[in-house]
Amino acid sequence: MLILRATATALIFIVTVPQLVGAEAGLFPVLISVLAIFVALGLFTTTASGLVAMGTLASFFSFHNAPPIAVTITTVLCISLSMMGAGAYSFDALLFGQRRVTLPNR
Repeated sequence: MLILRATATALIFIVTVPQLVGAEAGLFPVLISVLAIFVALGLFTTTASGLVAMGTLASFFSFHNAPPIAVTITTVLCISLSMMGAGAYSFDALLFGQRRVTLPNR
């Protein structure tokens, strides 16, 4: 999960850095970058990665300067992180404890 979070964060920065240094820089790429740092640290991962997935798609359709394959992979990684959670090596695990799946006895 740590490697998945690191890969997703690197791809998020690949997608958003051209928007930060371009002429159309604004609050939206900065917000996506802050959420990428949350994903990297594993802090509120399910919410942050879901917002990043939606924000990456929205920025792709509004700015048009990100590579489509990077946007697709970033969105898929963020959706998978949103479904699975942050993992054992994250601030979510420190704050809320690790998740344990218990199956009921039949």
